[in-house]
Amino acid sequence: MSLTGSNFEIDTNANLVRNDPAPSEDWASIPNDLPDVTTDDDNPEKRKFDLPSGAGDNSFTQGSKEDTPVPQPEFGSIPPNKSDLRTFGTYLETVDVDPDPDVEELKDFLHMFWHRVQDPSGTTNMDFEFNQSDVLSSNGVTPVRTAGDLLIQYDLANGGTNPQLFLSRWVETGNKSLCEAANATPCWGDRVNLSGLGDATGSINTTAITAANADGLGAISPRTFGEASVDFSAIVGDGGCVSFGSAYLKSRSSDSFTAAMKDFIAPLDTDIDTCAKVVIRKVTDPSPDPSESSFAFETSNFSTPDGDNPTFSLKDTESQQYDEVFLGTGLTVTEDLSQLPAGWKLDSIDCGDSEGVDPVVNVETGTITFDLDDNSDFVDCTYYNETGGTVIVHKVTDPTTDPEDFQFGFTKAFTTLAASDPTFTLGDGQSIQFDDVLLGDDLTITEDDLPPGWALEDINCDASTDDVEFVIDETTGTVTFDIEDASDTLECTYGNQTGGQVIIHKVTQPSGDTVTSFDYSTAFSTLEGEVNPTFVLKDGETKSYSNVLFGTGLTVTEDALPAGWELVDVDCDASSEGVVTDITDAVVTFDIDDADDTLECTYTNRASGSITVEKITDSGTGSFEFTSGTLSPSPFTLETITAGAAVSRTFSDLDPGSYDVAETVPDSWNLVSATCDDGSDPAAIALSAGEAITCTFHNEREVGAIEITKLRKHAADGLGENHPHEGVEFVITGGELPDAGVTVTTDENGVACATGLLVSAFADLYTITETVPEGYAEVGTQTANVTEAADCENANAGAVKEFINTPLTKITVSVDSLVEGGTFSSIDCYVTGDPDGVIEKDGITDQVDDISLDLNDLEPGNITCDFVIDP
Repeated sequence: MSLTGSNFEIDTNANLVRNDPAPSEDWASIPNDLPDVTTDDDNPEKRKFDLPSGAGDNSFTQGSKEDTPVPQPEFGSIPPNKSDLRTFGTYLETVDVDPDPDVEELKDFLHMFWHRVQDPSGTTNMDFEFNQSDVLSSNGVTPVRTAGDLLIQYDLANGGTNPQLFLSRWVETGNKSLCEAANATPCWGDRVNLSGLGDATGSINTTAITAANADGLGAISPRTFGEASVDFSAIVGDGGCVSFGSAYLKSRSSDSFTAAMKDFIAPLDTDIDTCAKVVIRKVTDPSPDPSESSFAFETSNFSTPDGDNPTFSLKDTESQQYDEVFLGTGLTVTEDLSQLPAGWKLDSIDCGDSEGVDPVVNVETGTITFDLDDNSDFVDCTYYNETGGTVIVHKVTDPTTDPEDFQFGFTKAFTTLAASDPTFTLGDGQSIQFDDVLLGDDLTITEDDLPPGWALEDINCDASTDDVEFVIDETTGTVTFDIEDASDTLECTYGNQTGGQVIIHKVTQPSGDTVTSFDYSTAFSTLEGEVNPTFVLKDGETKSYSNVLFGTGLTVTEDALPAGWELVDVDCDASSEGVVTDITDAVVTFDIDDADDTLECTYTNRASGSITVEKITDSGTGSFEFTSGTLSPSPFTLETITAGAAVSRTFSDLDPGSYDVAETVPDSWNLVSATCDDGSDPAAIALSAGEAITCTFHNEREVGAIEITKLRKHAADGLGENHPHEGVEFVITGGELPDAGVTVTTDENGVACATGLLVSAFADLYTITETVPEGYAEVGTQTANVTEAADCENANAGAVKEFINTPLTKITVSVDSLVEGGTFSSIDCYVTGDPDGVIEKDGITDQVDDISLDLNDLEPGNITCDFVIDP
């Protein structure tokens, strides 16, 4: 029977125990906030007990009815046919009814129970009255009724088990038509059937409840305990602010709304509240605020039961609290900056103690903006204000840290809330801050007590706020300024120095040398105790010495130079006007006699250059001669050891300028490329200071080609042996070719070409072997001497070869015996004129019948065959 969305159990047979596992709830599973439910306390209670039955019990009298504005209580027994009440309770449940865990949709359910002494014989009904006001009416027991108070009526017909719940609201003024029963206002308004709307449900116990299951109420008889749930969000709506501080239970003698009221249980503190809380606090700096200034505040979109957009004012440590702020969006609280007390400003706003809401803070306008969407929302913001400006003085000495820790004395002409025109001292690295400086013009700070040997170097007040106007007089050490606003801050740094300064810069040609170091020695001392210090510099580096002790004949010397370097310039023009220098070679001599003196010199050194001539043979190895009109020695030779590996010669300690180098290309070699890595032409190499240039010459051995012409005798094409033979393969071996050589095939013109062959000067002669076509006589191999040629058209005569093949012939001769088995025969064939040179013989002298003889692979010539027939 529980309402949809609620976890609270409303059982058909009402009880107090939880029957289902959590999150289900019932009266016994809800902790009561009070250790003793019979006592009164500021905390909300879960239940309230009636006075004991009998003469000491209280009830309503003098015909008090529901519409009676102030019902009259009296003491006395409750008639046995009426409901003698014992206990009632309320509980407000808030549930997130949106199934999406990332979306929150809160809904409130109001749960109530009543408990009476006996099941009366007549029809009685219970009414729960919820009051917004906590002010007691003139009867001293029930609260003053306020428009919008709720009356939830639990109507149960005699013997019935299915209660019907109704709702009426208290109407203060208006037409009597607004009333449920009365003829005039104030009255309870028209009843709304909550049960019929599905916004309420209720039940009564039809069986006894044991004391063990009664959550401290004792044994409960049938029909003496009832409970109900109401969709509270549906009643009061999702927005606005609803606060019901108390509730009480009463019984009527019948189901008639105008029936007299009987027993009641005095109000229970419910703390039912759908409002949020806002607290604004004020803190000033200084605190306590001796002026007790008052700060004005205003609000917008801000509603409470007492009115809209309230204004208020606060002093230091005071706060303004609104316990019943209607829920809504875009609410603001603003400290009115146009009404700030003179000399005050808003410094910050801290809303860190807020709960359930994160206000947007704008200190520039003094506004906090926030949304209230839950009665647990709590805005707690503190506005911090301050008055008076700020003066900050820093001390920086040169040297820092000051090894003697001298103190410098100051006087001032300004007043703070705490003191007037105090003097103070500062040492290196120290600061002093004066807060709450009273507003004024022509205020001053003066450094007027310097230690011996020190001078004021500068005063820098650039860290001051933009609104502070100041004038600096370094001659007197005075800063004159105005403080016109609490946000004004004068922040000045006084810099003092003693001793002179030596600065040495290093420049190399070329620049960017991060490797080479140059050594320096000196003849001077510093305040920090350094005597004749030495140092090392690389290109672009600087060495500085502050607080160089006064003296004459001081020196800085660049010592022995690294190999390959020379000193080209010492420039001390950047030194201060009072420093006179004498520069002799690498030695600078100078005097320091004032704290402002600065020796600043730049030593410029130049590195020698180098040219590396690099030789790479892309194939093979060889010895190569180079000549130069500018490099020595010339000529010189480079010999490669491995193809692709570079050999080189480097010419070092070269002055910047133009240089040249050229290769004398040996026979049977080609110069592939000659380049320098700086982009120069090897014939005109532009060498800069410190530059290392590599010029690389690539050579490769010359290659040539072999042209093979294949001719044959082919009677079908005509007489002679000059007919091209296509498709014949030749294998070329030798040189640096693989053992298997390379194979070329004749084209339709009977020509085959092989290119890219290392010339015979390196590779010796090549061997050409024909793959003899079937049916042709073998012609043997030829050798070729290859010289440089890009293709066969340019092949040298020793590499142009011709192969002529002759086709072979087969002759078949036979003897046929006309009579089977009639004769013996033999055949003997030979080259004509050479009867001893038998070509082929059957080997059978006495062959019977037919014999046949094949003569294979015959070259052109005359053949004679002798036939012997021997019958």
